Amino acid sequence: MSATIVPESFTERPTNGTRIPWITLTFISVNLLVAFLLLWHPTWIEQYAFRAAAPKLQNAITSLFLHLNILHLLGNMIFLAAVGPSVEGAVGWLRFFALYLVGGIAGAYVHALFLRSAGNTEPLIGASASVAACVGYSSVRYMAVRVPMFPRVSVTVGAVAAIWLGLQILGTFIRLGDPGGGVSFWSHIGGFLVGLLASLVFRAPDHAGVEKGRETSARLEERGPAASLAAADAFLQRYPTDARAMQEKLDALRALGDRHAEISFLLVSAGNASDTQVRWILGELKQLNALNSLEAGQRMIMASRFEKTDLELARALIQTVAFDPVPNAYQPDALLTLAKLYEVDRPEKAKELLAVLQNRFPMHQAAEIARTRKETK
Repeated sequence: MSATIVPESFTERPTNGTRIPWITLTFISVNLLVAFLLLWHPTWIEQYAFRAAAPKLQNAITSLFLHLNILHLLGNMIFLAAVGPSVEGAVGWLRFFALYLVGGIAGAYVHALFLRSAGNTEPLIGASASVAACVGYSSVRYMAVRVPMFPRVSVTVGAVAAIWLGLQILGTFIRLGDPGGGVSFWSHIGGFLVGLLASLVFRAPDHAGVEKGRETSARLEERGPAASLAAADAFLQRYPTDARAMQEKLDALRALGDRHAEISFLLVSAGNASDTQVRWILGELKQLNALNSLEAGQRMIMASRFEKTDLELARALIQTVAFDPVPNAYQPDALLTLAKLYEVDRPEKAKELLAVLQNRFPMHQAAEIARTRKETK
């Protein structure tokens, strides 16, 4: 596979798996720190836990960071570490922060709604409702993605989430081995429902098909570059501007040794690309020594786009115009522009280019401008 950096997606914020899930790590760290401090302040459970009989917003928040014992803590943190990074990467740190807190708070109040009338006085603590909110969002965003359950047996994330939700609902009516009601199934359900609502607000259903397509592409990619190419083409038919699929197709064409198809694909992709994506496409064309596959006028326009943000790329583009083996009407202006781009850091190079301009195109207006600039200096 190519080591080229995949460009930012055309249609959604990137979900680059290499990004550090800072908010997930922060929540885990705070939970662990509070668990450590509870050894010296065990009264915090009574002081900051949430109670159905007297619900308070501040306690709904503080209770999310309190845990009964090490098994309770590790169970929640393992689940948070499993689902948190993917959700944070999908929705961004700020939305994830809100989802975690709102899911936990909603879970506490759903717990109070169903148990307050029963006179429940037991403290509610733990991050389970917040984790359930992450599970609820994931159940929609990644609903069609399959996960292994047993050897050669896999099920979709949506199916796993549905089974989990069914068990929570069943747990509210049937308590096996839990006569005291130590597990708040209602808070889990409340958090999960918040996750479902967030998936609609954050348009997770729109991206569910993308995730499924990527999973299919990944499986086909294991069969070789031809299968990977077919999968990428099929994916791009549905999502023609998906950056990851573009990179996968390019890698497959490169593995097949089809340089002409690589260049053609990059030229077509450059049509409606943003600056970030055009920079990536031009970098690939430069690597293939194929910048001159673009029309000379198009190269000049693109060079002007990147003159201030990527000087080396702008120079490379104009150089291919100025010294194109096939003569073009832009060559005099390209030589003059290229000389201007070298004036600051390589003045000798700029002088050489101006000399070339005057020798090759002595009657052109660009050459007259070059002579005027030289006389002025």
